[in-house]
Amino acid sequence: MVEDKASLKNEIKKMQEQLDTLKTRMDSLVSTEEEGRCRTFIRGFDEKLGGGIPNSHVVLLSGPSGTMKSSLALSILSRNIQEGMEGVYLTLDESKSSLMRTASNLGLEIDEGSIVDIGEMRRVEDIARDAGDWFEVITRFLTKTKKKKKISLVVLDSLDSILSLSSHSSPRDATSGFFHSLRDLDLTALIIDEAENEWEYQDHEDRVADGNIFLTFEMNLDKEVKLMIRCLKMRHTEHSRDYYNLNFENGEFFLSGSSD
Repeated sequence: MVEDKASLKNEIKKMQEQLDTLKTRMDSLVSTEEEGRCRTFIRGFDEKLGGGIPNSHVVLLSGPSGTMKSSLALSILSRNIQEGMEGVYLTLDESKSSLMRTASNLGLEIDEGSIVDIGEMRRVEDIARDAGDWFEVITRFLTKTKKKKKISLVVLDSLDSILSLSSHSSPRDATSGFFHSLRDLDLTALIIDEAENEWEYQDHEDRVADGNIFLTFEMNLDKEVKLMIRCLKMRHTEHSRDYYNLNFENGEFFLSGSSD
């Protein structure tokens, strides 16, 4: 009888702990909505960002080639669209068909209309005929699209390609002006940017962005290569600055621990 009571008390304690955990998670979701944040849906990472990316922030998704930046951006866009948000993926580096194939391989649901080939856009859109540069083309396209679809999330792939096709005397000033335009449109923007390490950005775009989420590789003593993620910067947010292992399984990105 005594053992039964002790067992019952333990079960009640476990249930209470589970309820407390659930309440904490629900409070976090409510807080995120009230503060106005765009979730990354990386399990374990939004909590490190105070609930996600603040709305209307321009955030770099940077790192060396091959670190799944485009895949992560597709995932963030897809998951937010499923939650009722309107968004668009603008690509210059990769074709629409290739990105749709990537999304399918990742098990992501995304409508073909949510991916726009920038090169094709410039050829067919009236807004692009007299545009003086690619940044202007994109800004005018987003202005037009926002009136139609009320988009609030945009992915640009990639900043490097846009700058390589531009002839601005000051790439930093051009980039800064473009980021201001995105904020004026009240858009949360993920800007894919090639960077070999976390302290060398060719045009100092990290300084004019509101945030910077960095992806990289790390090799352990067993010569196993792991994908790592770190938030280098996020304005108006108390965030972790640690590196974490980034994993993908069953259609979901998730953290598996911090790096020492």
